[in-house]
Amino acid sequence: MNKMARQAMNANKMSQVDMMNNQAMMGMASFMQKLGKGKRKYTVKIDKGNKKFLGKLAEEMKKQMGVYGNNPQAKGMGIFLNYLESECKKKDKELKLSYDELEFLKKTISESVKQMSTMKFKWYQFIRKIAIKMMAKQYKLLLEEIQK
Repeated sequence: MNKMARQAMNANKMSQVDMMNNQAMMGMASFMQKLGKGKRKYTVKIDKGNKKFLGKLAEEMKKQMGVYGNNPQAKGMGIFLNYLESECKKKDKELKLSYDELEFLKKTISESVKQMSTMKFKWYQFIRKIAIKMMAKQYKLLLEEIQK
């Protein structure tokens, strides 16, 4: 029996949260297919620290994208992440992005902040909790600069 068989979902038994999560995933998939294809006419001004952080974020996302290999749908994502990584190494404080790339970045960062804020820790994981709070704060600062 195929373990990866597609499961039928009963729409009447799905919660509102599940519906919203599925809709968000479909929106992200739509943005991922458009990455690296549009004209980069939007300029985002980012300070040096946030630009360096964004470069590290792009590098980590690239590592995670290695799982997809030569998937044609992930090709645009690879192009975008390579561009982002190379631009973050430059000295200037401006970053050129297409509309889809900008929206993808905003959604990715905002979803990461939401995930970090809902994490629960045991009492003895206080160091990890502090580290996650600091990282969420850095993500929020980056998101504020991108949304300007």
